[in-house]
Amino acid sequence: MDDKDRKRLIEENILLVRFVMSRIKGGFPEGMTEEDIYQEGCIGLIHAVDHYSEDKGPFATYACHRIRGAILDGAIRYQWMIKKRDVRNSQSESPVVLGLIPEIISAAPESEEEEFPDHAIMEITDEQLNLYDAMDHLEPIERAMIREHYFEGQSLTEIARMKRMNYYIVRSFHARAIRKLKNRLI
Repeated sequence: MDDKDRKRLIEENILLVRFVMSRIKGGFPEGMTEEDIYQEGCIGLIHAVDHYSEDKGPFATYACHRIRGAILDGAIRYQWMIKKRDVRNSQSESPVVLGLIPEIISAAPESEEEEFPDHAIMEITDEQLNLYDAMDHLEPIERAMIREHYFEGQSLTEIARMKRMNYYIVRSFHARAIRKLKNRLI
């Protein structure tokens, strides 16, 4: 197909994008606009035009599937970018500091004249140092999953709900983080 036929096919079927958008009921990440969704659908239409052949059935049916898939893939990418940005912003403290904050606060003297009690100087074992070092090598989202699950006691379902992510995606991040930690600690 030459460029002229390709352009004509795209222009003749552009309304399919709006049709598919009207069939998808919500579930888009917060902040994703209708224009974002429309652009993703247009990308799907272009892919449909580029990959279509007669043996794939009617073009409109094939294009609708490609448009819907492109919209859903775009929503997942958008959600991932937002979550990645949020995790980066929340990672200003290192895991070592985050883990020690409650113990430092509980041991702090109540007035300026008092000194820190002897038990306030905590001994950190080599195993703990190795774990903190291994956690520093995780991606920010993986580090957040480990912190929230093991240090804050949240279930993976709660983490998925809080981050507005699919449970299975959270589970895969968790599994990948555990594999990385095991590889660094062994």
